[in-house]
Amino acid sequence: MSTSASTLSITSSSGIYAVPKLTETNWVEFKTKTVMSLRAQGLACHLDGTVKTPPYLPQECDKDNRLVTLIADKSRNATETEIEENHVLLDAFAVGV
Repeated sequence: MSTSASTLSITSSSGIYAVPKLTETNWVEFKTKTVMSLRAQGLACHLDGTVKTPPYLPQECDKDNRLVTLIADKSRNATETEIEENHVLLDAFAVGV
């Protein structure tokens, strides 16, 4: 795998954040460099459990029995833009961005 600012280097042997391939004898080095690399990329919240799943927008049936998506406080229907923004947040969370 190549090294870039947004990806974790798995096999590269250069650079302070290069993570070596895990073997039976290098657990401490592997863990230390993995944690350092994830923190450097701003992903430490995934390690310590502080990252929160974005909420799904609520859905319910309207008076004509059609399923509609609402904003979080359920005061009105969500716009297509709000629905798409919610999907982008949920997708980003799923891949750890």
